[in-house]
Amino acid sequence: MGILHLSSNSSRYSIDDIVKILIVIFLSSFSVWLISYYTLVIKKEIFYTHFIYIPAILSSFWWGKKGSVNAFFLGFFLLMSDFYADVGKERFISHLSQLFIFFIVSILTGIISDERKEAEKKEREALKEREKFLEEAAHYFLNPIAIAKGYIEVLSCECASDRASHALNKIKEAIGRIEEVVKNTVEKGIIYESRGDISLRQKEKK
Repeated sequence: MGILHLSSNSSRYSIDDIVKILIVIFLSSFSVWLISYYTLVIKKEIFYTHFIYIPAILSSFWWGKKGSVNAFFLGFFLLMSDFYADVGKERFISHLSQLFIFFIVSILTGIISDERKEAEKKEREALKEREKFLEEAAHYFLNPIAIAKGYIEVLSCECASDRASHALNKIKEAIGRIEEVVKNTVEKGIIYESRGDISLRQKEKK
């Protein structure tokens, strides 16, 4: 049961998601090592406070505001390391001011990422609604047209007079033009027929 549960959870993640998670874990772990090494061992501040921006920003960019948790984790670890190593009041306050900007950047990145994902979601939903509308339009328009064309063919076979045959041909031609307009509207998104506006045909070719 445990194996099945694990496999069902892992199936929810794509290869890209797994790669992103591994990248963030690696960069965050390396950041923790840098903080620990330069704060507790060497006791010098070189570049590690800038490096922690990388995993924090990536987390916020990929997972939105939820990814900002990584920034708070790294910031908290940095402050705890400063406190444990007794780096001094001046350096501790300097780190506090840096972390304030660090948190703001991470949160803003998460907000922008969430808004971008929401916009993409709405765009996908709009495209699905458009496709659904076009499919329904094709169904409700083309089916009656096909039925009408079928009955016209039957009448054409039974009509003996030339006048009636000519009239049926005109009706058939008109229905064919309507069918062409519907197909162009549904398939290409442009309202025109082969005998219609030349400018519309040129626009469609472009």
